Amino acid sequence: MHIAGDHPLSGDKVGKAAVWEYLGAVSAISGGQGGFVLHALGTDDRGYVVTLLTGTIRDYVRPVVHVQRLAGGKVLEYWDASLDQAAEDAFWRNNQP
Repeated sequence: MHIAGDHPLSGDKVGKAAVWEYLGAVSAISGGQGGFVLHALGTDDRGYVVTLLTGTIRDYVRPVVHVQRLAGGKVLEYWDASLDQAAEDAFWRNNQP
């Protein structure tokens, strides 16, 4: 899992434990408030899925792109990219569990 940016939660999350730790931190910050609205989805024949989403966490709303590489019914890699990385970085820096 590759989380873009320059904030405390950004960086590569390798292995299930690291991914669950990241998701736990996001959950703690969100307080269960938030989610995604899917606007567009594209795939190719090599197992890549690209989604354009609006993500909400509490009162912060932002456009994001997610790219996933799938094989055998599993997500092998995941990239998260904000369309306003400066705002994304500021949000995560100012909201820690």
